Amino acid sequence: LPNDFTPGPFDVWCGKGRVCRNAEGNQVYRQEILEHLPKYAEAETKSKKGAIISDIVNRTRTTCYRYHKAQVGGFIKLVEGRWYEVGDFWAREKTSQCFRDALAGNYSSSAQSKYQRRRARELEQQQKQSQTHLVRH
Repeated sequence: LPNDFTPGPFDVWCGKGRVCRNAEGNQVYRQEILEHLPKYAEAETKSKKGAIISDIVNRTRTTCYRYHKAQVGGFIKLVEGRWYEVGDFWAREKTSQCFRDALAGNYSSSAQSKYQRRRARELEQQQKQSQTHLVRH
């Protein structure tokens, strides 16, 4: 992206943390995910889900292009002080991950499911350690 690029209100910031999550474009994007959630949840084939994902990625990019009045923006990432546009692969990955997170109970690959599994393992290890400690004494 140009050196003077400034993210607009529809650009989706790709990255981790609160700054990306709270960016204006990411909030608009999550709202669009929620609007398409019932249709995505009902889709029975990978190709139908893929079509929904493609539609969201294309709409996001088109909206950003209109806002910037150029073919820039859409799904962006800040690297060492400079903005870069991520490709279709990462844009689609981010979109599918957002759907999985929104449908956390249905997918073992959602962030919430991963956190719950990790927390359960930690608790299990703590219990084993405390039992081992009691047996020794």
